[in-house]
Amino acid sequence: MNAFYIKKGEKLEKPDYGTIIYDTLFEPFTSEISKAVEEDVIEIVGQDPRWQLDTLQIDQAEYGLNIQLEINYIPYNISENLTLGFNQEEGLSVTSNPVNTDATTTATSTAAY
Repeated sequence: MNAFYIKKGEKLEKPDYGTIIYDTLFEPFTSEISKAVEEDVIEIVGQDPRWQLDTLQIDQAEYGLNIQLEINYIPYNISENLTLGFNQEEGLSVTSNPVNTDATTTATSTAAY
């Protein structure tokens, strides 16, 4: 999750850490932008071998992007739906809903860029 809060190139001594999504929020949502964001999300999730990305959906929102992920925590076979809302004005908001349990947790946080 930390990589989704940081612009790529922003972290000292780790220029490849972070996401390109903040740089795309003010660009027209083209198929090239969609593909670049998709590849970026796949790369970020793939950095942690404990997580497996099952599904990914990217939708344009009024002032940003909504990214829906279904990820699986491999050691315990726990699936979770994450919605990452990237907004030009409000930053990132995260909603998390476990798939394999009856409980639902929601966490929201904001980082302005």
